[in-house]
Amino acid sequence: MAFEPKISVCLTDKCKTLKATDITGVYHVTSNPTGWQNAATVLASEVATATITITDPAGTTTNTDVLAQIPDPVIGNFTFSDLTLANSASWADGEYTILYTIVTTPGAANPGTYTATICPYFFCNIECSVDKMWAKVATNLCCSDCDASELMEVAMVAEGYLRALKSAASCGDTTSADILLKTLTKITTFNDCNCN
Repeated sequence: MAFEPKISVCLTDKCKTLKATDITGVYHVTSNPTGWQNAATVLASEVATATITITDPAGTTTNTDVLAQIPDPVIGNFTFSDLTLANSASWADGEYTILYTIVTTPGAANPGTYTATICPYFFCNIECSVDKMWAKVATNLCCSDCDASELMEVAMVAEGYLRALKSAASCGDTTSADILLKTLTKITTFNDCNCN
């Protein structure tokens, strides 16, 4: 079988850093016939170029060369150095397209270009804003001049929208996720709980 690279990503460090991990694994005739390190697939020593291309929700593209980070030989999953965006210090909420591209040398046993694409939906900023709403509720519970019940109702509505957003994103329904994100942004901005 042909080589099939696989990648996973997650945001860490309070959603400031993107971690990308090659989860292709090592070739095994039955359990992983598309993995690394076999003459029928791709040897790490045969890789000529390796890049991770990130397209953010606004359509801005950032390319990162990761060739030097591929171990030779590959013995399992490996994580690349933290990835950053070209024109931004933070990761905006919304859908990203992440393309992992491996190109082998012309003299390789299996010369060619191999790709993997994933489309994660990040919502760290809006989740932080909803958390701030709950913190505001807690602060106002002991305030004799405040109406905490009204604020609590708004926070519960925002929490419901956030759960719906997470569900839509996990199901790949980006149209619904985008609508929910816009609605949540309006709610949190109006209630002065924006994390931006």
